[in-house]
Amino acid sequence: TNTFGANAPRLKLHDAQDDTYAVNKAGAEIASRVAEEADHPVVVAGSVGPTGELFEPMGQLTMESAIAAFTTQMEGLRDGGADLVWIETMSDRQEIRAAAQAAINCGIPYAYTASFDTAGKTMMGLAPSDIHGITNGLSEQPLAVGSNCGVGASDLLLGALDMTAANPGAVM
Repeated sequence: TNTFGANAPRLKLHDAQDDTYAVNKAGAEIASRVAEEADHPVVVAGSVGPTGELFEPMGQLTMESAIAAFTTQMEGLRDGGADLVWIETMSDRQEIRAAAQAAINCGIPYAYTASFDTAGKTMMGLAPSDIHGITNGLSEQPLAVGSNCGVGASDLLLGALDMTAANPGAVM
């Protein structure tokens, strides 16, 4: 879907935070219509990007407010026809965990990816080797984890190798 930045904290920059559910539902409906017209099965993934906010104590985001923001977004995606949510380009383990919990709360499968930079970690210090354990203890686990964006293909490959080395049984 075309909903990467369609969570309330991001939409607030455009005074559209009250439209979070509707924007996401419309995005998923558009993608679902296109998928239905395909001559082969197509999975509709609802794109969920970061809030752009920092967690306490550096910022004002709390686990509860992050889960609430992602839940509203994911309810719209689910109700618009998304088959799963694709939590992507994350840098903070807490934000990934909040988004994962929101997906669980909405009853929709999820996958998540982080964006690693040239230092080999995310902006908030998450290493590729630590990505698999973020959702440990949650009632539902992701369909997939990985990396995206970053600074180029070579760094994506290094991150994938680090992820694989840390969790040899994972399929990359």
